[in-house]
Amino acid sequence: MPQKIFAIPWLSRRLMRCAMLALLIASACLSATTAYAATTITFSGPELLGAPTDTSVTINIVPNAAIIYYYEYGVAPGVYTHQTSEQSAAASRPHEVTISGLTPNTKYYYRMKYHIPNETDWVTRPAYSFWTQRAAGNDFTFTITSDGHAE
Repeated sequence: MPQKIFAIPWLSRRLMRCAMLALLIASACLSATTAYAATTITFSGPELLGAPTDTSVTINIVPNAAIIYYYEYGVAPGVYTHQTSEQSAAASRPHEVTISGLTPNTKYYYRMKYHIPNETDWVTRPAYSFWTQRAAGNDFTFTITSDGHAE
């Protein structure tokens, strides 16, 4: 025969109120201390690589909003084993970061991660690749990018 459970109505209501109050306090604490979001911004142009050597390359950007960013990089597509330190870039101002300590004659894959100040989630930009300088006598191809409106 099943046992009968006795409920005390006033105690159940009091426990329910306490539980709801605890949930409200926890919710308020989380929303007050956590900055979510990952605002996507635009850039004045593509990331430009410059000053390549056998062990380093410099990446130039011009974000249209202030950002905090870093680069992930590695020698296999989608496998980023290294990263730069976080950098701050002002809106509409050129900024650059140098990746150093690279291996000569090696193809690297890289991508930028960024967020605007006071956000916590990162936006991941598309991945690209580059080769570090080859030894003298090796074949290579390079591209020159120019502004057709030079003054």
